[in-house]
Amino acid sequence: MALRFMSIMNGRLTVLKKTEVNPITPKDMSIPVRPKGAPMVVIIEGQLDHHSISRLLLTEEKVLFLAREQGYHSITDIFLATYTQEKGLIISPYDVVRGNINIEH
Repeated sequence: MALRFMSIMNGRLTVLKKTEVNPITPKDMSIPVRPKGAPMVVIIEGQLDHHSISRLLLTEEKVLFLAREQGYHSITDIFLATYTQEKGLIISPYDVVRGNINIEH
């Protein structure tokens, strides 16, 4: 059995797994991990968010270039675009055919 401890007190069940069945973490192996930054909005409803772009130390030209690389030649086709160092630019376009918004962030 993979349980180290189990008790019932006041109708509450407490269960602890054995240490050998816990998953290994990077900390357990002394592997450095880069902190993950929260995604920042750089385009919202077809408009550039100049404040976020400058906080990310990006330029408007770089954001537009990254959007063009994904096939968007006009930011008016983009409902929401976020940016992180890990994932780059993530775009959720307006769905022109159905009139819906497709958000995948």
